[in-house]
Amino acid sequence: MNIKINEKAKIALKQLIKNSIDDYVRIKASLACGSSYYDLFMDFKRENDKMVVIDNIKFIFDEYSEKACNDIIILYDKDIYVKGFYIKENKCKI
Repeated sequence: MNIKINEKAKIALKQLIKNSIDDYVRIKASLACGSSYYDLFMDFKRENDKMVVIDNIKFIFDEYSEKACNDIIILYDKDIYVKGFYIKENKCKI
């Protein structure tokens, strides 16, 4: 699993975890018009979820999301993105 997280996003994710009763960050991928889009939120771990720890942040994925989230970048800018977070595919291999 290759997930890149910029520094602003790391700080925001750790703050999100600190303010939540849940311990995991779920990235949910969905397919629309031939490409994936992503939602990020705090959640609990279900029996069939896969967990990945990156920079001491626990991410969980369902089966489809695990495949779709390989090689993504998580960015954060509260003034630009809805909810502050933006997830995109790493097509440029940064």
